[in-house]
Order: sequence, then C-alpha cells, then structure tokens
Amino acid sequence: MAKRGTKVRIEDLQDIYEYCAGIDVHKGGVTVCAICGIGREIDAEVVEYGITTGELQQLGEWLREKGVTHVVMESSVD
Repeated sequence: MAKRGTKVRIEDLQDIYEYCAGIDVHKGGVTVCAICGIGREIDAEVVEYGITTGELQQLGEWLREKGVTHVVMESSVD
C-alpha cells in the first residue's frame, strides 16, 4: 500500500493555534518558522539551527521562549 503525503501549511495551522511553528529538516540543520498571534497581529520569525544535540536543545528553548505550543515538521528522504 502506498503512503499518502499530507502537507500542512503553516498558515492553516496558525488559524487554529495562536503560537505554532513549522520545522523543515535538512541533512545539516533545520529551518524553523514560528508564528505567534492570530489575525492582523501576527509575528513571524525564521531561524536556522544545526543538528547537534546542543543545537536542538537551543531550538527547544527558543520555541519555549516564543510560547510555541504546537509544531509541524517536514522532511524528505533522499
């Protein structure tokens, strides 16, 4: 049975959750977009982190500081 991909647009998630983020996973790092707020008062910020344990722990701390409650991830297999 073939797997079906389900893509979630960060804009759609933001309509549901006030503090959310999308993470794009790459071989050498991750790109993260955090969106905070609903409606016209939206604050979006994009950052990049490496993939070491320490860097991913820093990412977790940054998400907590932003108040992010929900995250979606995207990664493709080579």
